[in-house]
Amino acid sequence: MVMSKKRNPSAYLIKIKNEQILLDCGHGLMRRLLELGIDWLKINYIGISHTHTDHLAGLMPIIHAQFVKYVFDKSRKRRVPLKIFAPQGFRKQFIVLRKIMWPEVEE
Repeated sequence: MVMSKKRNPSAYLIKIKNEQILLDCGHGLMRRLLELGIDWLKINYIGISHTHTDHLAGLMPIIHAQFVKYVFDKSRKRRVPLKIFAPQGFRKQFIVLRKIMWPEVEE
């Protein structure tokens, strides 16, 4: 992706009845969700199309933000599990990413 002030990396929120599906998590995702007034704790599913940073870099921040939000506000605990769908082999990549970006917390 060519960086620009007029474009954001991939992240598309789809709302279907009570379900919220986030397709891709480009960098800057949390800032955009906050700007738009979207409660990230109500996102039910995240789909990752592929593991380029402009589609994936916002995944760990959204997961981390949920943990931190709960630590400081116990009433804001996620009510339903967050389900992540990604290409085959992503689980191993996620484990490595998790160890690099958030090594101190075991949950």
